[in-house]
Amino acid sequence: TKAIKMFREVGVIDVIKLAREEDVKVQAVEKLENYDAILEHDADGQNFAITTNIQHPMTRIRFSVAHELAHYLLHRNDVVENGKIHRGNSDGFDPKKEKEANQLASEILMPEQVIFDLLDEGGVGLNQVVPSDLFNDLADKLQVSKQALAIRLENLGYVVTLTNVA
Repeated sequence: TKAIKMFREVGVIDVIKLAREEDVKVQAVEKLENYDAILEHDADGQNFAITTNIQHPMTRIRFSVAHELAHYLLHRNDVVENGKIHRGNSDGFDPKKEKEANQLASEILMPEQVIFDLLDEGGVGLNQVVPSDLFNDLADKLQVSKQALAIRLENLGYVVTLTNVA
């Protein structure tokens, strides 16, 4: 995928660049009332933009952009129909679609093959405990929160302890 290729070439997954490659504009604002991020489109449904809250930690901004990009890729018609989708207080938005967007956002920021390779280099295989130092290095390298990484690793079949996430 594009994310894996990007990570291998430059050592980081630039989620803003991935969004722009899909012709989705990304912008940040000082204050975004009640939301982490919003995916909106213009009146004709042709141009899309993700707006995120610049006051949040970078790991949260990255996940929010990836989450909204996932909505664009998976639920574009819903965005056109409703005008926007936002991450935060969902105002009754479909929980199934939120879960799908979270899953794809995790896959974008933490591709399975990248995680397998990095953990294999660290001597950790499936169903094994990920040592705290390796866990922290992985979170830093992937530029994701410890909570997001713990969920992704557990979903992939690795063992994460509470000391990793603390």
